[in-house]
Amino acid sequence: MINWRDLLSLWGRLLTARISGFHPVDPGSIPGGPTKRGLSVQYSQPRKYYDTRNLSEEEAKELFKKAYRLCYEWWVDKLDTSTSFARQRVVMSFNEALDKFNEHSLVTIIHRPEFGNIEPEHIEVGFRRMGIDVDYFLWILVPIDKHEYFASYLQKGA
Repeated sequence: MINWRDLLSLWGRLLTARISGFHPVDPGSIPGGPTKRGLSVQYSQPRKYYDTRNLSEEEAKELFKKAYRLCYEWWVDKLDTSTSFARQRVVMSFNEALDKFNEHSLVTIIHRPEFGNIEPEHIEVGFRRMGIDVDYFLWILVPIDKHEYFASYLQKGA
């Protein structure tokens, strides 16, 4: 018998798996563009992804701490597929969130262009910690005028 919960969890992991040379499709390039709050908008320019594969666990944690000091917004989401197939925002301290990070976490740094009039241009720093039953996501949004730190810290991916 197929365990649908495990199958969906595996599917989610495959969608976010880090494969060399793989970069997700920019939703702004899809006809009709992405929607947010019922509005159809498009990115003004493509997103830029940073290559984080060579970061050690300690380097990544230092990166998160620096981003946290520079950020204008941050939050944590939890994906518990035993209760929902959607991420839920959870309340926890930054240190508690950082404790969720481990060597199996997927680190992301993305330069996101302006998203219509809804979201300003920014650097998004974070991780996804994949667990057996629960995944945690840390999102840190840094103003674009602080991008020099990230540009000098990492090589930009393709």
